[in-house]
Amino acid sequence: MEFAMAGIVEWTILDWTILLQRTQKRNLEYQVQELCDKCLTRLIRGMRYYVEERSGSCGEGLGTRVLGLLDHVGELLMGSDEVGCCKEPKTFQHLSVSLGVEILLYAPTRPVVDYSVAFLWLMAVGTVICASLWSDITAPDQTDERYNELSPKSLSEAGKDDSEDLVNIDTKGAIVFVITASTFLVLLFFFMSSWFIWVLIILFCIGGIEGMHNCIVSLALRKRPKCGQKTQNLPMFGEVSIFSLVVLLFCVIFAVVWVATRHESFSWFGQDTLGIGLMITVLQLARLPNIKVATVLLCCAFVYDIFWVFISPVIFQKSVMITVARGDKAGGEAIPMLLRFPRLSDPWGGYDMIGFGDILFPGLLVSFARRFDKANKKGVASGYFLWLVIGYGFGLFFTYLGLYMMNGHGQPALLYLVPCTLGVTVVLGCKRGELKYLWSYDADSSSSS
Repeated sequence: MEFAMAGIVEWTILDWTILLQRTQKRNLEYQVQELCDKCLTRLIRGMRYYVEERSGSCGEGLGTRVLGLLDHVGELLMGSDEVGCCKEPKTFQHLSVSLGVEILLYAPTRPVVDYSVAFLWLMAVGTVICASLWSDITAPDQTDERYNELSPKSLSEAGKDDSEDLVNIDTKGAIVFVITASTFLVLLFFFMSSWFIWVLIILFCIGGIEGMHNCIVSLALRKRPKCGQKTQNLPMFGEVSIFSLVVLLFCVIFAVVWVATRHESFSWFGQDTLGIGLMITVLQLARLPNIKVATVLLCCAFVYDIFWVFISPVIFQKSVMITVARGDKAGGEAIPMLLRFPRLSDPWGGYDMIGFGDILFPGLLVSFARRFDKANKKGVASGYFLWLVIGYGFGLFFTYLGLYMMNGHGQPALLYLVPCTLGVTVVLGCKRGELKYLWSYDADSSSSS
C-alpha cells in the first residue's frame, strides 16, 4: 500500500499510539506500554516533528523515510532528555536492536457507499426544481386584498420590466458560449495562480450576493409585501427600498465571512448558499426558447465535458477539467463555482462536489419544460417537467455510479445528464407527436394567440 509521508503528519495521538503498539519486537512494545502519558506524548511529538521535517524530501523513497523514522524512534527511546521521566536511561540500553523494528502503517478503509452523495444529489435536484418553479413560488396572491392597491398600469409595467431583463439564448449564442467556456478553461489550466483564484472568488461573491439578495427579497415580499414600501433616496442610486438595502448588507456580510473562513470545515455551507442563490437567479434570467436551441447548447456542452475530462489528457498530459477543479496549480485552492458537501462517513474526510454547469445546463431545459407545460395547460403526467426532473435525478445517480465504478476518477456529468434530460424530451415529443412543435416553439406567438 502506498503512503505519502505528508499524510502521516495529520495523524492524531490515538493514531500514533496504535502505530507504536503494532510493533513486532516484544521488547519495544513492552517498553512503550510502560511509558507514562507524559513520556508517550513527548515521544509522539518527536516522531511527528521528524515526519514534518522529512515530508518535503520528495527524492527519498518511502522505504528510506520509514527506516529513518525507525532510527529516530530508537534515539528517542534511548535518550533520557527526550523520554525518560518514568524510566532510568539504563533501562533503554537493551533497545539498541530497535533499529530493526518493523512499524505497520495504519490506513483506514474508505466506505463502499458514501452517504453524503445523497445530500449533494438533493441539493442539485432541489436547485433545479426551485429555479423552475420560482415564478410560481414568488408570484403574488391575486386574491389578497393587499394587492388590490396596485393598478393595472403598475402591474403591466412590472411585467414589462421583468421581460426586458430576460436573456433568450439562440443557437449562435449557445455555440459561442461553449467556445468561450473552453477558452477560459484552458487559460485557467495554464495560468491558474492564487491571484487568478482571487479574481474568481470575487466574481463568485458578486454573483452570489446578487442571487442571494434576489431570492431573499422575492420570498419576503411574497409573504410581506409592505416590507418594500419604505424607501430612502440615496446619492447615485436614487430611491431604494430600505428592506432591500438591509438584505443587501446582510448578503455582503455573509459573503465576506465566507471568504474569510473558506478554508474551515464549515465553509461548504456558505459556498453552497451563495452558489444556489446564484444559479436560481441565472435560471430566471437566461431562457431557452425551444428544443432546437436546447439541442445545440446541450450537445455542445456534452462534447465539451467529455473532451476536457477524458480526451484532454492525450493532449495536455492531464485532465484539464479535473486539474482546474481541484486547483492543483493554485496551491490546492479550488475554484468556488461548485457545490460541496463533506464526506461524513469517510475517515479520510474530503468533499463530494458538483460543478455549476452540471446544474445550469440541464436546468435551462427543465425550466423550459415547466414554462411550456404552463403555457399549454398540460397536466403533471401529460407534461414534460415531471419527467425531466426524474430524468435529471437518474442522470446524477448514473454519474455517481460511474464515479464509484472508476474508483473515484472524475466523471463528465453531462455524459449522463444530457441523454437523461434532452433524450427524454425528444422521446416523449416523438411519442406524443409534439416534437416539431417543441423544435420551433415560440413562447411569444403562443401567448399572443
